[in-house]
Amino acid sequence: MDHTRGADVHGYPELYLFAVYSLLIWGLWLTKLLLSQRYRPYTEPYAIGTSVIIPVVDEPLDLFRDVLRRIVDQKPDEIIVVINGARNLALEGVCAEFAPQVH
Repeated sequence: MDHTRGADVHGYPELYLFAVYSLLIWGLWLTKLLLSQRYRPYTEPYAIGTSVIIPVVDEPLDLFRDVLRRIVDQKPDEIIVVINGARNLALEGVCAEFAPQVH
């Protein structure tokens, strides 16, 4: 009896591992391909708002004014300034310059 032929089939476990791995990769690729055929771009109007929240604590007024100006130029739907700490009338005054966009 010649046992060498059976040894050739069972002697390469890495070949089986590679074959299984290759089949998994092909299966994933085919799944992606089939799912991509169902893809349809979103065509409905896209209406979403943008809010900017700015926490401040005793910022230099010129810097704060410049930051607000740059943010207002980006045209968000609303800008909310949160003054942390004690009430700061100077910062509130800068916010009032940019009303009604800045709350």
